Amino acid sequence: MPLLSYLRAINRALGDEMDRDPSVFIMGEDIREALTNTTPGLLARFGPDRVVETPLSEQGFTNFATGAALAGMRPVVEYQIPFLLLLVLEQIANQANKVSVMSGGQASVPVTYLLPAAGWRPAWGGQHSDQPYGVFAHFGSREDLQLALLDFVSTRFVEFIKLPALKKPRGLPRLRAMIENWSEWGRIHQSGCVLLSAAVEYDGRQDSTLREHVRQQQSAWRDEIKRAVGLAVQVGDLRTDTDPSLLAFEIYALMLGLHHDAGLFGWEEANRHTSAALDRLFASYQP
Repeated sequence: MPLLSYLRAINRALGDEMDRDPSVFIMGEDIREALTNTTPGLLARFGPDRVVETPLSEQGFTNFATGAALAGMRPVVEYQIPFLLLLVLEQIANQANKVSVMSGGQASVPVTYLLPAAGWRPAWGGQHSDQPYGVFAHFGSREDLQLALLDFVSTRFVEFIKLPALKKPRGLPRLRAMIENWSEWGRIHQSGCVLLSAAVEYDGRQDSTLREHVRQQQSAWRDEIKRAVGLAVQVGDLRTDTDPSLLAFEIYALMLGLHHDAGLFGWEEANRHTSAALDRLFASYQP
């Protein structure tokens, strides 16, 4: 999994989606010159019909994007400066956001709004220094964004941990490979894993869409561990009386401890203790 800066990741994501879906296009001020460094190379690859330069009229081209989305396109709108969100609050929150509700679910507005997160700069002055991102958390889009983020990270999690392990022989080698990859994921995300943070945040909350989504994701991953344990039993690496659900729970609990301790006490100590505990655990289940 390559490590990219946010700008390069955004640029790659835009290019990938424009390659994949001809209805995707990007519009905004100075995007052909890639002033914010999110669109370099896109004009040469996709041409002026899909990299659309707009006039200095944020309210106008925001509404244009809404109309294009209703007509079947998937526009990406880039604003150069965060405070411009305040200019288009009406167009986004009160118009595009409510189309689905007002049409009884018959229409939707699949627009992506792209903002730089540059923080305050001395030369911007009072008119350009606001950072109003949080305003949009009050208009029904926050939960959709959280769900999309969880799905994206979950996909990367499986790609990073499970898929490489499938190259190993069935049984304990594959199970151990999954755990080693999981440990490496924890090392890379020492400052916090989105999936585990979500599990901790929502485990004690009342039923909600997000809580159920997190529960399903964690349950699906637990099932993957159980499946790997079951294969280890089948090939004779673990005792025939091994309970896959119990061993999966024990592995899961140790990995939660690894993520928790890595943040508080450092990765090396946490990983050393977890590795020793896993060795003892597997030894207790071997024939």
